[in-house]
Amino acid sequence: MYPRICVTIFATIVCAGLLLRRIRGNHKCKIGVFSFTYSSALPTMGKVRPPLRAVSQHKRLVFAAVAISTLGLLALSPLSLTPTTWHITLRLLPQTTDSLDSHPLPPTPDLPEHKYVEGGRVKTTIGGGHPLRRLIADAEATWDNLVKRQSTTLATAAKEYQRRYRRQPPKGFEKWYQFARSVNFKLIDEFDQIDRDITPFLALPHHIMQHRLDHASKDDHSYHFTIKDGNSSIGGPLAHWDIAAEFGKLIKPFVKNLPDMQFYVSGHDGGPTILPEDMRLAVNKVLKEGKRLTEEEVMHLDDLERNPRRGVANACLEDPVTFYPSALPERNLHTHTFISDHRASMSFCTNPTILNNPAKRHGYFAYDVPHQRFASPLFVQSQPEAGGALLHPALQSYMSAEKYYNRFGSIAPWQNRSEKVFWRGRTTGEWFSQAHDWRFSHRIRIHTLTTPDGNRTDPNVTPEVEVLVEDGLDEGVQLRTYSRDVLNEKYMDVSLIGPPAQCDDSEVDHTCQTMAESLSWGKETGWDAGLSNKFLLDIDGNGWSSRFQRLLTSGAVVLKMTIFPEWNSDWLIPYYHYVPIQTDYSDLYDTLAFFAGTPDGLPGHDDLAKKIGSQAHKFTTEQWRPEDMQVYIYRLLLEYARMMSENTDAMSMA
Repeated sequence: MYPRICVTIFATIVCAGLLLRRIRGNHKCKIGVFSFTYSSALPTMGKVRPPLRAVSQHKRLVFAAVAISTLGLLALSPLSLTPTTWHITLRLLPQTTDSLDSHPLPPTPDLPEHKYVEGGRVKTTIGGGHPLRRLIADAEATWDNLVKRQSTTLATAAKEYQRRYRRQPPKGFEKWYQFARSVNFKLIDEFDQIDRDITPFLALPHHIMQHRLDHASKDDHSYHFTIKDGNSSIGGPLAHWDIAAEFGKLIKPFVKNLPDMQFYVSGHDGGPTILPEDMRLAVNKVLKEGKRLTEEEVMHLDDLERNPRRGVANACLEDPVTFYPSALPERNLHTHTFISDHRASMSFCTNPTILNNPAKRHGYFAYDVPHQRFASPLFVQSQPEAGGALLHPALQSYMSAEKYYNRFGSIAPWQNRSEKVFWRGRTTGEWFSQAHDWRFSHRIRIHTLTTPDGNRTDPNVTPEVEVLVEDGLDEGVQLRTYSRDVLNEKYMDVSLIGPPAQCDDSEVDHTCQTMAESLSWGKETGWDAGLSNKFLLDIDGNGWSSRFQRLLTSGAVVLKMTIFPEWNSDWLIPYYHYVPIQTDYSDLYDTLAFFAGTPDGLPGHDDLAKKIGSQAHKFTTEQWRPEDMQVYIYRLLLEYARMMSENTDAMSMA
């Protein structure tokens, strides 16, 4: 046996050495039980080249080392000593059968890696490959894996539910599954958002749950549903709202399958609660032990005074302002970072700049609002990432693909679209007064960044901007300086719509008047405005943006700035269906230069932009239908019925 091994190793070295020679064609090497066939032919990209002329001496040594190591291991393995005849084809470069559509970008050479930093961001290393290349490629793989892994039977769906959530599915899961299949629902396993929302309630004692439900019923800006004997009725202060009737229409097809219950739906833009991080940790701990929190533990976790920090920051385990250096004042708006984890970027605990940095602040956190610190069984259409209520599909401004086509006609051809970014909006987002500087609101900041006189109202707006550019794959990304006016002329069609809104117009304050005189204002536009642009901005107002679904349907690339996860955020893949943008807009010019090219003629990746827009349109027509919202609400209500029950086991699938 040992002589055979020695001979095999020697033969391996000899055969690998032949790879370094300029030998054309196929060659065979047969030693003992091994038969090797290798080829020196290289895959070509439109041209026929001498096999090794494009390969450096360094690469040849690397390939030789790989060949020697691999074949040596085969020789020493037990399998190599069996009488099986092996036929191995060796090539100098790997070949792939993947289509160009699945990998539209050519691979970049070995370049410096980028650094992932707090707040769900990746920081660019100058000289490295463009971060958006990797983010887009990863997004494509994420979506492909998501679609492929879905359960195809009731049994496998129930098993996957148990694997993910460590409990039985709720009672009625079988009929829910049948309903989902009947409407051709695609993502049968993807309901992690519902689990995030209901998990805190599963750890509460039943009498506390009932108290919370009673508290939710007294919300003066809500509408109420009562399900009794397979029928529903609407009540509450907002029962007259059209949106309440629309909600009733959504549940009508399956209401006969629902257990008796009452639930309460908020009409507010944002949720009323912020759930502390230590509350979630305590919930996970007791549920893992098969227990519930005691009343004393709940009272302690609900107590706002147990943490000396003011505002929403007291919901974080660590003081975010001191724990993360990025929370300290930072005036440079062009740090060349991109969002790598959209949900993490929405968290004020891991991305605290959205709390108090004037150049990055989100208006939702502008006030020391006394948000509740406990889980509330109130249904909400929007809440921050740390929210403690039950997120449901938002119906405000929803427009199905069919209604979209009826109103706006067909989707605009890509080649006929403007390359500018379009956005119009009012000054919502916070209340403005002399006590709260309006200049740094997230909506006003996008206006001042993109208008010629922006530096009159925002000292962070500089006349020149450094932009990431690609000047050949081998070079990596570099910085190039442009005039802000030149960039805005190429990229931007952005404006506020007057008059000023949500501002103090009293005789002693005059904030509305100051805003009116300091800002330039655009004219009001219809819903069809911007639908012929390649890029559309989507920016939060007081809460989430109700435009998102409609903008995705347009087939444009939606550049989305938000701190509010959608009910279907687990289905929407950043950089596949849309492109996330930071609250300070520091990545906006870099992103547009990548897709649309630069003012001085460096080409962009228009094909990738078109692909993302097409994927967004397909998503809304296939995964954001009324039927998809019905499937989500149906499952949410089954989970809600169980969590409100005194006997949760009896409300679980047998």
